[in-house]
Amino acid sequence: MNSGLDSLIKTLKPPQLRACMKIVDCIISDSSPGSIIRNFIAELPSIVPAEGHAALDAHVDLRNGNTDISMGRICEESICQFRSFRSIDPFWRLMINTLQPVTNRSLLCDDEWEMHPNYLNVMKPYKIFHFIQSPVLLNGTVKLTINVSRDYNHPFSSSEFRLLTKLVHYLSYGLESVIHQRQIFPDIGSPSVAKTIVGGEQRFDHGGQLPEKESEENMVKIAALELLTEREKQVLVLVLNGLRDREIALKLRISIYTVKEHLKRIYNKLGVSSRVQAVTKAIEICKYLD
Repeated sequence: MNSGLDSLIKTLKPPQLRACMKIVDCIISDSSPGSIIRNFIAELPSIVPAEGHAALDAHVDLRNGNTDISMGRICEESICQFRSFRSIDPFWRLMINTLQPVTNRSLLCDDEWEMHPNYLNVMKPYKIFHFIQSPVLLNGTVKLTINVSRDYNHPFSSSEFRLLTKLVHYLSYGLESVIHQRQIFPDIGSPSVAKTIVGGEQRFDHGGQLPEKESEENMVKIAALELLTEREKQVLVLVLNGLRDREIALKLRISIYTVKEHLKRIYNKLGVSSRVQAVTKAIEICKYLD
């Protein structure tokens, strides 16, 4: 997660934060694009509440069905209506041309939007007024959109718009990483970090004692890393290198179930509850030891 998302997350309430971390954790650990998208939509209502949430295929052929995922008032009938107007939809064209998210206020004021054919035919029948439509980009092309809709009395705040934009950007990056089998954290799985984790006991070179200048808090952090078994350290290094559970299992020639059990113990020893937090904690400790 980049600093922009980090700063927005600090403003979230605990339920929103938990849902946000579940989304990020899924993007990092899951190896199925479909599963990542389903989990994203499942958790999104807890982060950006609304009357409807959906992931819509941007290039669906209506004759051959689709792979849309929707919740709330964004139903199959409303999606068909939306697509029937898409060719003349100025908001859709703006999003496609700019590759940026759009809202009903991107082009029109509320009074103008209230008289627009798209609102009257697509949204009004389902009692929704405000919307955010965010493009999910793969190889620079819009492959699907994340759509969130609300009623007239609950417009989206600027912070909600920014948060959704950041999350969808991270979703795009995660899906590309799965499809192209790239590391999700290409800049942190460095040899120095791996060496610190696997060979961390070398830091205790004062008769097994830390120098007096080390604070009690830092001693606790370093001790947590030392509690990991050799196998757990290997798993953690592979997590830092961006590998998902299935890839770790193949690399270490163990089952996915065993990988998950190792991760549970790693989380417990590091005092964290997710993959993201484990990565952050490990990097924090290793930077301190450098």
